[in-house]
Amino acid sequence: MKFIHSLRILFLLPLHLVYLISGFFSRNPKIWLFGCWEGRAFRGGNKFLFLHVRRNHPEINSIWITKNNKLLRELQAKGIAACHAFSVKGMLAGARAKYIFVTHDVCDVNQYVSRNSIYVDLSHATCPIKKMGYANSYDPYYNPPTWLKKIYFFLINPYGYIRPDYAVTASEHTSAITEQVFQVGGERIVATGLPKTDMLFEESIDKNGGGLDGIVDTGKYDTIILFLPTHRNDPGFNLFHFGFSLEKTEEILTACNALLLFNPHPFDSARMGNSENIDGAENCMLLDCKGDEMNLLLRKADMLITDYSSLWADFLVFDKPILFAQFDHEGYLKEREIFGDYDNDYPGPKVQNWPDLLEEIKNILINGKDEFASHRNDVRRLIYPDADGHASERIVSFVKTLQ
Repeated sequence: MKFIHSLRILFLLPLHLVYLISGFFSRNPKIWLFGCWEGRAFRGGNKFLFLHVRRNHPEINSIWITKNNKLLRELQAKGIAACHAFSVKGMLAGARAKYIFVTHDVCDVNQYVSRNSIYVDLSHATCPIKKMGYANSYDPYYNPPTWLKKIYFFLINPYGYIRPDYAVTASEHTSAITEQVFQVGGERIVATGLPKTDMLFEESIDKNGGGLDGIVDTGKYDTIILFLPTHRNDPGFNLFHFGFSLEKTEEILTACNALLLFNPHPFDSARMGNSENIDGAENCMLLDCKGDEMNLLLRKADMLITDYSSLWADFLVFDKPILFAQFDHEGYLKEREIFGDYDNDYPGPKVQNWPDLLEEIKNILINGKDEFASHRNDVRRLIYPDADGHASERIVSFVKTLQ
């Protein structure tokens, strides 16, 4: 393994030289590059911002950068301006673009031709519960335990340590979290709102099927409940422990005429993505939706259940009930830190097991006791003071002031 890593470090040396040379190119403020998820996907808020610029600002040459050949062919077949990050065209675009927009870091585009560009990070989480980036002291890359480890990670991937010139955030309320994640502050935090929020409000997105067409007849149910658990490092963690009873779950759901949809985190789908725990259920279903499908599901759902997923904040825009299933809370805190006071800051009932979770579902749907409605609305106003669907245009206007 050490030999392979040594070869990788040697292989990267010429690319580091390319990075240095790219800083001498004259960068064009009319060329904007977009990428996400290390160049593997076309999704989320960055996709929405890219499409907004393409539709409304023809004076800007906006280009999507990908490292996925299959995705490149799909985008080009749809007439979308896209380049492979390591093609000649993509390399030249990367060396000439003045602005690059990402969701993780410069590796979302072509990091080796990014020097002296203005790097804008939109992140992939509106208001995360779990700590990310520099804020996560458990992360060995951003917070290595020793100097030797830091040197090692720097040699393997120095580009992850490049901080954004600007980090876009939802509001002044989320600025503190954004500052901790990226370790940038002051004027480099831009509280314009996020394109992801615009996307959730976009009228052209199908509200009726909500990503479920062809999967289930949602018209049969009065209420759609979406359970989105986050990734767990513990290989022994099972969502269907903690007092789960399919019979009792079906009883409550039938009484509410509700459908409960489980969608595991992509990293856990292989481990938790089997339906043996809900075989034969009439009111439970296991899904495997990813990317923008999740936004469609959020629009369709009437209630969200999660433990620590950042999607709680995206669902918050709809002002619908959220339940927080803190299953094995102490165990999770040993593997990941969280922002804020979990019990008091997040606007929904906190439950430790399935019987309590079902009781809360019953309280809200049958007894009409949405006791966190006021708290939820207060937090919604803090995170979304300008939830008007125009965050993308505010970002464009801000970037144009930099020219």
